Amino acid sequence: MKKLSRIIIQLLPVWIVIIVTVIVAVTGYSNIMEWEEDQCWLVLQNAADDVNEQIQIRLEDNGNFLKMTAGSILDGGALQDDQKLASKLKEVQDTTIFTRIDVLYPDGSALATDGTRVQTELPFDEIAARGDHMSRRRTDPKTGTDVVGYAVPIEDEDGIHAVLIGIMDCKQLSELFQVKVYDEDTTVCIVDQRDGSFVMDNWHEKLGNIEDMKNRKLLKGYENVDVEKEIMNSQTGRVAFESEVNNEDSYMYYAPSENFPWEVLVIQQENVVFASLHMMRRAMLRIGGIGLLMLIGYLLISIHKTNQLLSNQKQTEHQLQISMTLNACVKELSTYSDIDKAIDNLLHIVNGYFDGDRTYLFENDYEKQITRNTYEYAADGVTKEIDNLQNVPLSYIQFWIDMFQKQGTFYISDRDKEVKPGSGTYEALEAQNIRSLIAVPLMEKGKIKGFLGVDNPGKNYNDLSLLTSIEFYISDSLYRKDEQEKLKRMSFCDEPTGIYNRNKFEEVLQHYKENLIRDVGVAYFDLNGLKETNDHYGHKAGDRLIKKVTECIDSVFPKQVYRVGGDEFVVIQSGIQEKEFYELVQKTSGLLGRGQASTACGALWSEDSKNIEGQIHDAEKIMYEDKRKYHEAKRLRQLQNARNK
Repeated sequence: MKKLSRIIIQLLPVWIVIIVTVIVAVTGYSNIMEWEEDQCWLVLQNAADDVNEQIQIRLEDNGNFLKMTAGSILDGGALQDDQKLASKLKEVQDTTIFTRIDVLYPDGSALATDGTRVQTELPFDEIAARGDHMSRRRTDPKTGTDVVGYAVPIEDEDGIHAVLIGIMDCKQLSELFQVKVYDEDTTVCIVDQRDGSFVMDNWHEKLGNIEDMKNRKLLKGYENVDVEKEIMNSQTGRVAFESEVNNEDSYMYYAPSENFPWEVLVIQQENVVFASLHMMRRAMLRIGGIGLLMLIGYLLISIHKTNQLLSNQKQTEHQLQISMTLNACVKELSTYSDIDKAIDNLLHIVNGYFDGDRTYLFENDYEKQITRNTYEYAADGVTKEIDNLQNVPLSYIQFWIDMFQKQGTFYISDRDKEVKPGSGTYEALEAQNIRSLIAVPLMEKGKIKGFLGVDNPGKNYNDLSLLTSIEFYISDSLYRKDEQEKLKRMSFCDEPTGIYNRNKFEEVLQHYKENLIRDVGVAYFDLNGLKETNDHYGHKAGDRLIKKVTECIDSVFPKQVYRVGGDEFVVIQSGIQEKEFYELVQKTSGLLGRGQASTACGALWSEDSKNIEGQIHDAEKIMYEDKRKYHEAKRLRQLQNARNK
């Protein structure tokens, strides 16, 4: 019974470490989950804003075309000539987003683009009285499909003579208004706030009504959201629910259109939103599993050693010291999330156990054929050598490698007797005043990854079991450090292009907000014509175009480019003068132009990062103005070409 009690008391710190580790892991994962969800809503909000901006630009521009056409119809006297009018409507239609343009007359008849005139049930007086407006969804009697119409009266001082109606097929709206979230195709819906009917839905085959959302199972935390009421009242909001299509959890952000009675809904599923988190969770589970195996292994070792200690008091005291030291070492490696700090503390403990001058780690790089002193602890009054032992040729430690391969852990008790005088090894030991040393290899997949050494040990040098025991834990900690660094690099890298992604952008933005950085330039680039490239030449061509743009920008602003959207890139460059910054932006635009990659660009320089978010926002506004001019020029060219025909 006493033996069991002693074992339980001795192992109590280990159990505390296990519990603390689990709590820290769960808390950390929960915090990451909350952060990812916040980022999800931010990304979906930006996507909804993007779609709303597309609606605003496209519908206003095409509405203006209808108004210009209405004026030209009256001026040209085409209203009384159906064939002449139909020809003009066909010419205008080719330069707009409308699938058909009808003319509705006071008698209820309608002339279509193909020159046919049919009698309709449309209330002319009601439509004319409303002026310029977007109709509700209705079934087109000509095609039998769901359509909406943009109505513009044809009027002069004598009154309204007819109404131009730009017909848009609801099924084709998803080709006009689209966005990508997390580099994946995203569900975008448009709901008419007047009756709740879906005007656009690229997820379901059939257009429904927002009241159908009542049948969706809302996720925890969103049970009280009245989606139908908020949308019908032109409110902005968010909700998470279980999809009836595939039973997957989905996240939806909704926002009203500025000048049209529409509400934009952007929906993305959980497996896409939290893809990086799922990968991180698997990595954490693997790391946690390794840590648990380490602790279980340590428990078994401790129980076995404790039973042996009880057989002999003197041996017990010595083994207890080893066990306590091992416990302290494992605790250091298990408790700290900062592995560098944990290893430094471990070397301090090991050095104290052996009463050495220095305790250190070397890591081998077989590709470069060098070894590096990566960690070192030196006792008081002992000079540190770590700075002098970087990029040391592997040939200099061939003596160590041969000894590791021959007997594993080894102890040189007397340099002058056991090492050949005049050899490179002897001279290296003598230069550092090393008279004796202990060394243990660090193994990884059967290969010597490096070694742990203790110079001039003053005690316990005849029992090397401690070093043999902690070798595994140190090797595993170095492995975990490599994995953590790989994960961090992966989370910051945009895989298709190789540049930084939005995660890195958010981290850098936070750094600029928390620190006053001087002389900051921001450039916002948006690729023009990506959709046309994808439509005409395929998505692989679109990917190549994105890659080309990335390479051009990165060649001028290396390591300062962030892909913040499917075709959007942001440059944040600090420590640069205003003139030089704008010259580099101009150089980038020139490279892009020569590479036949048209982009819209907005750039802004500031003396400091005090208002970095506002600076980025203003640069984005400049970019959108540049993009508007691009599209306006493009449309004018198309109209001019159409007229020349």
